[in-house]
Amino acid sequence: MTEYIRASVSTVEAFFSQNRVIRLPWFQRAYAWREESVLRLVSDILLAMETGKPGYCLGHIHIAATAGQATASLVDGHQRAITLAMLFAILRDLAASDLSLTSTRRQAEQARLQDLLVVPARVDREIAAAGVSLTWRLSPQPQMAAFFEAFVQQPGGTLVEPDGSVDDLTPAERNLIENRNRLRAALGNSELTAARRMDFTSYLLGRCHFVVVEVDDEDDAWSILGVEQTTRMPHDASEQAKISLIYAMPAVEQEAASRIWEATQAKLGNERISELLGHLRTLRIEKRSTKPLEGDLQTLYGLNNDGLGFMNTVVYPHAEALRRLDGRQVGSGTLAKVIGNHIETLNWLDHRLWVAPALAWLTIRTDQHRATEPFFARLDRLAWMLRLAGTDPNEQENRFIRLAAAVRRDQLITEWPEFEVSDKTRDEALAILRSRTFYYKHTCNRVLRRLSHQLGADPGVIDGVNVSIEHILPRRPAKERQWLRDFASQPGIIDNCDRLGNLALLTGPQNRRADTNDWSIKAGILRSSGFVLSMEAATNANWMPRTIELRTEKLIALLFAPWGIAVAPP
Repeated sequence: MTEYIRASVSTVEAFFSQNRVIRLPWFQRAYAWREESVLRLVSDILLAMETGKPGYCLGHIHIAATAGQATASLVDGHQRAITLAMLFAILRDLAASDLSLTSTRRQAEQARLQDLLVVPARVDREIAAAGVSLTWRLSPQPQMAAFFEAFVQQPGGTLVEPDGSVDDLTPAERNLIENRNRLRAALGNSELTAARRMDFTSYLLGRCHFVVVEVDDEDDAWSILGVEQTTRMPHDASEQAKISLIYAMPAVEQEAASRIWEATQAKLGNERISELLGHLRTLRIEKRSTKPLEGDLQTLYGLNNDGLGFMNTVVYPHAEALRRLDGRQVGSGTLAKVIGNHIETLNWLDHRLWVAPALAWLTIRTDQHRATEPFFARLDRLAWMLRLAGTDPNEQENRFIRLAAAVRRDQLITEWPEFEVSDKTRDEALAILRSRTFYYKHTCNRVLRRLSHQLGADPGVIDGVNVSIEHILPRRPAKERQWLRDFASQPGIIDNCDRLGNLALLTGPQNRRADTNDWSIKAGILRSSGFVLSMEAATNANWMPRTIELRTEKLIALLFAPWGIAVAPP
């Protein structure tokens, strides 16, 4: 008798090569993974492979599938399935053009990967007989299927770019194209040799696993997933950590340790104290860890022997340093404002990896050290350049871990290799800043805010209401507008409107007033807007393709100037 619920462990290759089509229900949420998620996935798999781990677990997948049927519904695991299919297609297309492989090996690699994308003929006939027209092993929702087929599944599809404006794509389609292109660049990088890429393919397919939870009925699958998600006991991470850590300490120390914890919690708040514990682990082991945090801390700091010492000499001073970072209260005199500006712009990034080396500096060197301002200046520069370049998240994390360890060295910070920004990082950052689709990059809002800050006035968070992004050259000007004559055609407008040099800031009402009006009207709105970035744009006599090109380079030079990074012409 078939069991109601079946659980198994499956390799990626075994899961995707079964004789069935995996269907994504139409009501599944749209593809939402960002570049950081897909790059971290590839980086984690590469790291597992290179460190000799016997395998890598990709987590649980829930499916509804009746034995003998040619289709199965993917209930949970949509984001991973789409991303993995994208990986198969990218690796297939890279193998097809890799002349370092023999013709036989190229064909074998392509065939192996294509087999994970295309439904076998026998299964296809069964599906056709059932009245369902499917040809691919993974069938996205109808609204995404044709796009996914054209730009991923079809041979050579990962090398094709969509026509027209990026603005015409849905958010899910934009995520797909951005992620596909970033993965293709990462896997096609000259540093990843053909042999290493094939090793990656073999490890991905044969050593990466899913835990597959399977039931016959789709409604049952959704019910099981719902029960699992809604009956988990929610908990406050900091309270859970407190219980785990305090009770690991000698009984005679627990009351005093609790009082210190509560004072620290009052100083930082729950979210920050949880973050602090993660940084304390990083500073101790000087490497990434995937083990449970509380268990690591208990072992690393010997809490069963000296918990009170941990609270007094580790937690409390680091908490005080973190409080001062959050309050921009580092340094003294005129330097305090300069250092505070560096900390402010670091906080605009979408990660807090930089906090670990900052804590190390403040607790080891102290903020009265003569090199404190140069340290934070270099930290600001490094963090922003890595983020602008879209550097792999794991590589960024490891870079800041090494930087935190470097604080202990008796060496001038000007000699620290950890602070170096490579030519490769610079060029990758420039490519993104010069991109014709810069408006859609995840760093766009932060760059515009930083540029405004450097011009003399921080506009605050770009929220679309109080501060919104204005496309000076509009995407779709009315036929009577001068824009169509100045930019020759609609394709000419599409090629320029999302570039860095075409962007400014306005309030929501100002943005609506600017609308698609010609430059003669927009210039006045920009000039009186109160936003320094817009007032700077309004100094131009006209707004032509050459204006946007020159302004893009001018803003890049402005952004890079405080970092001392030379910018060569494109």
